[in-house]
Amino acid sequence: MELVGLSPGTTYHYRCGAPGYWSADHTFTTAPEDSPRLTYKFAVLGDSRGGYKVLGELLGLIAQEDVDFIVFTGDLTDGGSQYEYDRWFAAAEPVISEIPLISVHGNHEAMLPTYFEEFAFPGNEKWFSFDYGPVHFVFLLSISETYVVQQRPWLLADLRQSRSPWTIVVAHKPAYSADENHGPTRYILDHWVDIFERFGVDLYFNGHAHDYERTWPIRGGRIDQEGVIYVTTGGAGAPLHRSGRDWWTAVSASVHHYIVVQVRAHQLRVVVKDLQGEPIDRFLLTKP
Repeated sequence: MELVGLSPGTTYHYRCGAPGYWSADHTFTTAPEDSPRLTYKFAVLGDSRGGYKVLGELLGLIAQEDVDFIVFTGDLTDGGSQYEYDRWFAAAEPVISEIPLISVHGNHEAMLPTYFEEFAFPGNEKWFSFDYGPVHFVFLLSISETYVVQQRPWLLADLRQSRSPWTIVVAHKPAYSADENHGPTRYILDHWVDIFERFGVDLYFNGHAHDYERTWPIRGGRIDQEGVIYVTTGGAGAPLHRSGRDWWTAVSASVHHYIVVQVRAHQLRVVVKDLQGEPIDRFLLTKP
């Protein structure tokens, strides 16, 4: 069922089920009307795989952050079976029943029907974009070079038409990574990064590597203050990898974690926290 004609900045009550089998009453709040003074927060995390206990704990912490929505960087389950999704939703339901969650497709989703049956996303549900306040969000499918090349014309057209002050891209696989299991993704560097740089993408969030890593701003294959910052967030419950460092690495840590981004018209304030809710990284981006 698709809900249409909703008013901005409005809290709605809902129940799911059928007569005799109704869920409890839940609420969700629609996005507010855009304005120069609009501020909001969203959370980012990814790669839960079979770590449902950790996922539930992280989402519980996120619920206390008063975020407006949650971004997931893929690999919700190990194999994409319905049994695994049932366990994932059991862990996530207390939070995502009231805070919207939107995800990208990871390699462990494997393009199986279960993923597309569980979620309803914009457009073709594989890659899409939307504006929320001053941010243009772009969600991409990065699981193979074939898909990455296929999206290149769409990505060019999408970023060309955007007039938002900020652009945030989300995909599953990293462009840059010093993780022990997953280094840089060559085909993303070859087919997407030049577009990101051409159109001034500010942040790229990915999962896949089971750790946390933030790069320095990168442009033209070197550190440049006018470049893109790439953030790996793959610590939502999957077995952790040993984090590493390379020339691009500003911060890295092998730790379960989540990210909170506070958005203002001229500022993005990013804080990364561990399972105890303690900060492990923070940074600020500003524009005139």
